[in-house]
Amino acid sequence: MEINIEKITKIYQQGANASPGVLDIDVKIPSGEFFFLLGPSGCGKTTLLRLIAGLIEPTSGMIRFDGRDVTNLPVEKRNAAMVFQGYALWPHMTVYENVEFGPRMQGIERAERKQQVKDQLHRVKMTDYSDRKPNQLSGGQQQRIALARALAAGSDCLLLDEPLSNLDARLRLHMREELLHLVKSSGITAVYVTHDQKEALSMADRMAVMDSGRIVQVGTPEEIYNHPATRFVADFLGEANFIPGKLSKKGTPSEIRIKNGMIKAVESKKIQEGEEVICCIRPEHIRWASGEKSENDPRSSILSATIKSKTYLGEVRQYCCVLDQEDMEIKMTVLADGPDPMEVGQSVKLEIPARHVVVLEK
Repeated sequence: MEINIEKITKIYQQGANASPGVLDIDVKIPSGEFFFLLGPSGCGKTTLLRLIAGLIEPTSGMIRFDGRDVTNLPVEKRNAAMVFQGYALWPHMTVYENVEFGPRMQGIERAERKQQVKDQLHRVKMTDYSDRKPNQLSGGQQQRIALARALAAGSDCLLLDEPLSNLDARLRLHMREELLHLVKSSGITAVYVTHDQKEALSMADRMAVMDSGRIVQVGTPEEIYNHPATRFVADFLGEANFIPGKLSKKGTPSEIRIKNGMIKAVESKKIQEGEEVICCIRPEHIRWASGEKSENDPRSSILSATIKSKTYLGEVRQYCCVLDQEDMEIKMTVLADGPDPMEVGQSVKLEIPARHVVVLEK
């Protein structure tokens, strides 16, 4: 099922005060896509999910399911299943009864219901738990049953509100893989709310990054991580270094003048020469410059720095360096695949490939 959200706005009215939930949201989610709404607390992502579900009504705008206007349809007529952060299983029902509830409410014949429940419990690997009550299950098992119940209802779309946030880190990682497999194998359109960047990066087909009730950027995880549209997006989605400067030359490469020298970038978008800009560089894209590397190489920039600190993180080492004459710290991450030859206080040369520099408006 294709979901179209057109100019959706939700204003919460509290007496004389109006508080925006979401503002002028436009997004299209193709059929079968696993779409993520990502952003910090209070950004509007859960409000948008509740609008899609029909749990709240918009102030203005339209929501369409496969071209059909569902903006004012009640939740029970939208054929959208929702999985909540707290699972919301009925404690007095067995696993079987929880999963069977949707098909039973739809008036499906008993034999067909039984087969649907059997299929969904098999899909989530919970066949042997059909007679148990929710309080006899672990958090991960309860989450599987919540998913099985949602899928058994035969819904056209699946709406998930931070469904893994109550699980411990190890189980959450395992459930990510299971959930991704379940959603993709079912072919259902799914919308997933999270503030966890790793969840979004590892699971989403596409995602929307939200801030202050608005969508800031929509794209695939790779597009948004490698080409953030704003400083907020770059800063929210992983670690990033931000170096201020002035665009002194547009071209291939473009050149950004900083106090300590020049940073080259492959693209500078719509920014004009002479404008103040910010160079966004991910820590993993910086490396130690080899002795023969020329500062005139158009493919990269060489900056002088001093190592301020270093941290061993198991598979990687993270260094904090201070750029010469800049009084600015820059972080870099390298694989910890051998002895560490670098020392705190050591003067170093850093190489920054031009293709990994994102030029943002200041």
